[in-house]
Amino acid sequence: MSRNNFADYLHQRIQEKDSVLCAGLDPQLTSFPGDILDEARKNSNTDADYIYHALMRFYGEALEVIAEDVACIKPNIAFFEQYGLGALRALQELSAKAREQGIPVILDVKRGDISSTAEAYAAAYFGGKEDSAVPGLLNVDAITVSPYMGFDSIEPYLPFCKERGKGLFVLVQTSNPGGKDLQGIRDSSAIPVTQHVADWLAREGDRYVGRCGFSSLGAVVGAPYPRDARTLRTIMARQCVLIPGYGAQGGSAADAVQSLDNRGLGGVINSSRGIFGGLQDHRSTDAMIEIEHRVIRSKQQLNKARIENP
Repeated sequence: MSRNNFADYLHQRIQEKDSVLCAGLDPQLTSFPGDILDEARKNSNTDADYIYHALMRFYGEALEVIAEDVACIKPNIAFFEQYGLGALRALQELSAKAREQGIPVILDVKRGDISSTAEAYAAAYFGGKEDSAVPGLLNVDAITVSPYMGFDSIEPYLPFCKERGKGLFVLVQTSNPGGKDLQGIRDSSAIPVTQHVADWLAREGDRYVGRCGFSSLGAVVGAPYPRDARTLRTIMARQCVLIPGYGAQGGSAADAVQSLDNRGLGGVINSSRGIFGGLQDHRSTDAMIEIEHRVIRSKQQLNKARIENP
């Protein structure tokens, strides 16, 4: 699969796997099978080693069972950072493992800063600058960013989209109820902030449109607000959309697909706890079977909604 344009890369994966499901990696060790934790503790001399081994075992096996049914994965960096350097080491290796399997990796970081700080974030997550021998922290395919310090806070990432085939998902309308505290503010013409961000993305995103017709400069639009999602899709006809809020956060499959176009394309729908949560009472082998069942069930639900809600 070509990685010259992130939107093309993701679109091809969606079509090949007939799936718009994004598997979110939000590790909470309290939900991991006990035998995985016991084995990790037995094989470790330090807390960092313990964390590393537990994450690699759980998610390494999970990647094998979900690979044929997901469009991509979305690790949330905060859930790895909470466990320290051992978890970041695991995140590095899991991201590389997924990319080797042809699974696009969207890193959920929600960074939002300007100038050289944004450039440093981009280098950290996109594998370093081309003129530097420093490899960066990770090398993922796309990241999430926040526009609330201004659109110039997004611009330092754009060369990575053009020259390295990377993708961005800009927060437009998030899935949490409090998101509307700022995103729902309206100007003197009664146009909400979300639509101003969407307008900018639609204009700027034309520079990063791939052969598939979608742009690598994409958007985050939450599933729990389907009416708003339809309005935003009208504005952002060519944006790839990352859709959180499906399942555990209250959005139904029918809600989630409202951010896709009328062919059921142009985005991915994230599920985190719905795939990986609540497995603490399972043996590891049974947990992997359960994860596979959950992924297949979610994929089928979303595909049914794509057909029924054009």
